[in-house]
Amino acid sequence: MIFLDHLPLVGVFFGFIILILILPNRDGLLKNKLTKSLIVLFICLNIIDNLDAYLLFNKIGNNLHYIFSWGSLAFWHLKGAFIFFILHSIFSNKHIIKKWGIATIVYTLVRFLALIYAYQITSWKFEDYLDWKFPDHLDFGIYIFWIDYYLADLCNIGFFIASLLYVKTLVFAVELTEDKKKIYTRLKLLLITFIFLYVCIITFNTISDINTWDLVSVYKINVMMLNLMFYVIILLIARFPISHLFSGFNEVEDVECKKYTLTLKQQECHMLMTKITSIIEKDSVYFNPEYRLNDLANSCDISVHKVSQVINYVEGVSFSDLINRYRIEEAKKMLISEKFKTYTILAIAHEVGFNSKTAFYNAFKKICERSPSDYIKENKAI
Repeated sequence: MIFLDHLPLVGVFFGFIILILILPNRDGLLKNKLTKSLIVLFICLNIIDNLDAYLLFNKIGNNLHYIFSWGSLAFWHLKGAFIFFILHSIFSNKHIIKKWGIATIVYTLVRFLALIYAYQITSWKFEDYLDWKFPDHLDFGIYIFWIDYYLADLCNIGFFIASLLYVKTLVFAVELTEDKKKIYTRLKLLLITFIFLYVCIITFNTISDINTWDLVSVYKINVMMLNLMFYVIILLIARFPISHLFSGFNEVEDVECKKYTLTLKQQECHMLMTKITSIIEKDSVYFNPEYRLNDLANSCDISVHKVSQVINYVEGVSFSDLINRYRIEEAKKMLISEKFKTYTILAIAHEVGFNSKTAFYNAFKKICERSPSDYIKENKAI
């Protein structure tokens, strides 16, 4: 089918369009450099897969095809891993990324060496693959290729299941609104749907192999469906609707503190609060508008739930209110400082870590019981 032979070019074009939309964008999740880097790498992998598919479907055998083919074969299992790491990076769980990242790199090297070994010992070469010719008998090298194909897909499915379990067990330090709860539910449904479709495609591919259907057409359809599905899920996570849930995760307005049942001793709470305060003040992390409870929990090397519990018990405020205290104290100094007299109130709000003027005004009034303008007038009078 000529249409299927050229369909990968649509995937290549779609991939470059997504890159053009994402690279200059700094909103929502894309403010996080780690998340953005993982998304860009993921899209590049998909572009390579589509280029490999186009060269293969159209029997274009050259050095470029060898490069794309080896890249596609060796890194196919990373698709699920990237989704897993992207979701973790959204919540700044860097310890998980480092731990699983090392394991994934090791597995990638093992796969790559196994494929090279299989290519060396088998009589089946890429030239045969381009002509869709298979050997009369399956030697050991062919078995390695065949087993690796299913292991890579199982690895992807495993990472998707791990992503779903991670998302389902997330503990939020703030109460989500009904709208945000619905979006959070959509993320779980998106992952469930993708796992179901992936399993269906692999099952269909296995049945077609057993029944010796039109293997060429089946293979082409499977490759394009999987690549399209990967594009869809990354686009939904990066742009809509998931980004609307997490992009403002560190600034949730008008949220009351959670009422916790204290599970820690008072002395332990105060010791942890001293550690929390030291971390916040040491590098003035509150100036970073993207600083979140998860970042603080990682720095303290304790759970998000426990950090939130300690702050609520000792200070009687939420994490966002505590961070805003520090920001407002810095803003008060700047508002009456000669050094910042040419700065507008909005500019100072941005300097101390607020993303919007409204959030700054609300926090300032809540803490100082007056507006920034009134505070400036009062201090000028003095």
